[in-house]
Amino acid sequence: MADQLKRILCSTCASTLLRKEATESDRQSSPSFLTRPVEDKDKEQPSKRPKYSSPPDSPPPPPPVCQYCTGLLYDSVQSDIVSKVVDELKGEDYVGLTSFQLCISLPQSLLLHQKLTELKLCSKLPQYSNAFKDSLKFKLAKELSLRLGLSSEIDSPFKISLLFTHLQTEEAYVPFLKERGCTKVTKLRKQSKITYTHDIVNKSVDGLNDKELDKYFPDSLPHLSTLTSVTVQLYHKPVFIGGRYNKYSRTLPQSPWVIDGVKKSESSIQEMLTGETERIFRPDTIKFSSSGREDIDVRMLGTGRPFMLELVNPRLLEYEEEQQELQEAINSSTDEISVRELKMVDKKTSSILKTGEEEKEKLYSSLIWTSQSITPQDLVFLNEVSNLTISQKTPIRVLHRRSLATRQRLIYSLKAKWIDSHHFQLDLSTQAGTYIKEFVHGDLGRTTPNLCGMMEGRVDIIALDVMEIKLKWPL
Repeated sequence: MADQLKRILCSTCASTLLRKEATESDRQSSPSFLTRPVEDKDKEQPSKRPKYSSPPDSPPPPPPVCQYCTGLLYDSVQSDIVSKVVDELKGEDYVGLTSFQLCISLPQSLLLHQKLTELKLCSKLPQYSNAFKDSLKFKLAKELSLRLGLSSEIDSPFKISLLFTHLQTEEAYVPFLKERGCTKVTKLRKQSKITYTHDIVNKSVDGLNDKELDKYFPDSLPHLSTLTSVTVQLYHKPVFIGGRYNKYSRTLPQSPWVIDGVKKSESSIQEMLTGETERIFRPDTIKFSSSGREDIDVRMLGTGRPFMLELVNPRLLEYEEEQQELQEAINSSTDEISVRELKMVDKKTSSILKTGEEEKEKLYSSLIWTSQSITPQDLVFLNEVSNLTISQKTPIRVLHRRSLATRQRLIYSLKAKWIDSHHFQLDLSTQAGTYIKEFVHGDLGRTTPNLCGMMEGRVDIIALDVMEIKLKWPL
């Protein structure tokens, strides 16, 4: 069996499958193969090996491909993999990394080849393929740690993923899987494709005996002539920045305003916040969320509206000084908005923003117009309103983006201040989620009771400001 293994395997794989330790010299030397049966030891001497007719200055030809690991256990291949990761890291320019988590994904077609190799050559030995991935991962993680100067940790927020592929085995074992009835066909551009999965590989070898294996592969398994290729993916888990923003413009939307593919506003709060953040932290993308939203013509005053930015795969990971830099950069870039209290927050706290949309108290200040002439005495009754329950159907103006429903909301208090015979200031304390404009003009009777009915005349809102959102944020 030893001679048979040495014909097709590198010294490391042969020694492991025979349950022997590979010597240090075996590991450091090029993998040795015998492409034809060995007759005696003399024919294994270096002097009897084929001479390559390469020019002196040209690189040496690649070594034969191990029929088990396809080169993944070669020191030279592992060194190339590590160098590729180092080059990728240099290109991405991450700043502030302290650790990494290594994840590797081996092609299921290669694992199938390894299982069949074990059955063909050493069916009575424990399966090495079960430990092959862990062994490879351990060796690569150790070398990466040395080269990068980072610790390898299982819970590190920075992930280095190595995605291996081996097209030769993917193509070679399609007939075998079909004959075993272990195929999963997926439609891709109207073409059927065999998909290798962990379950399919295990099912294909389950109960397979020597006799059946010889029927499928009477001479030998498919000979592999190509090394396994690898793709490197780098990813840092998202970082979350919480804060509050004020909006001083009555022409600025919260998010990009696009209709039929045409942008209707020059900018938005979201774009102003994310633009400077992208410049400093260099993430792949930024996701914006907030506790509710104000209309384009409504200002957000007071202590501002709570918001959160999710930075997907940020490159800058040193946060303390950059938080202040980000706040100053945003505030100096525009006079339409400002931000405050920027800080790193935990993803788990994001649920607080959604809670604030419906359950917390909000304070508003509005300028009201009335068609009939009024005096200060006509407004006295409004100051006596307390815990008024109103019923609001989804407003006509937002039906295109919100489902039709009837919602109960509380008006905690009203405070009216006379300005002239047709205008007054109305301050409101309400439950979050209350449509203030609709409470004022009634929305064609869809909000009841409403200010029009309460004042028994035509009433409309001229201007509205959000003065306070009573929500503890950021935490």
